[in-house]
Amino acid sequence: APLLLLDEPTEHLDDEDATALLRGLLDGTLAPGRGVLVVTHREPGTEAADVVLRLVGTPGTVVAVGAATPTPAR
Repeated sequence: APLLLLDEPTEHLDDEDATALLRGLLDGTLAPGRGVLVVTHREPGTEAADVVLRLVGTPGTVVAVGAATPTPAR
């Protein structure tokens, strides 16, 4: 399939394993024309993504688009 959709793939992993998993999936080893869409509430590993959409609230409002950045303090 041209798109691999992963919903919370790192939910039960520690930060180190979550980062390793997402980097492994997002490191550019996919065949041309294929992609990965990851839905997660966690930051570890997202720095490997080409684009990150940050959503806040219900319904989700896009508050940032771009490279992974640390979550703002609340």
